[in-house]
Amino acid sequence: TNGEDDCLEPEEFAAYQWTYLESAPTPEALAQAARARSNTASGLQCAVCQAVDCKLQRCARCKAVWYCGPACQKADWGARRSVCQVPSPKGGHAERPGANPRYPLPNPDLDFGDQQLSVQIQFH
Repeated sequence: TNGEDDCLEPEEFAAYQWTYLESAPTPEALAQAARARSNTASGLQCAVCQAVDCKLQRCARCKAVWYCGPACQKADWGARRSVCQVPSPKGGHAERPGANPRYPLPNPDLDFGDQQLSVQIQFH
């Protein structure tokens, strides 16, 4: 460039191997590209066809593999049937409805916080 404008000369433009788009990408194409970037960054891909540019769904049973759709899941089921297992709960404790993963005790004392507060008030 000559410093007077922000345009690249044709030979500079070619050196960067840039190309002009015929038209702007559609919102669907942009969303698909964003999904592909997100899935690739997360290390996710379809277990059968290795697709990354679609909405991937986990196996509802084992939650260990991802599929791009029912067709790929059905195609993989013969091989996965023997190893697909429901995961055991974290911490070895049975899952409780509404269990807090930050407090994984099997039988928490829900009154402990109130007891601690009363002691702090008493001695302050």
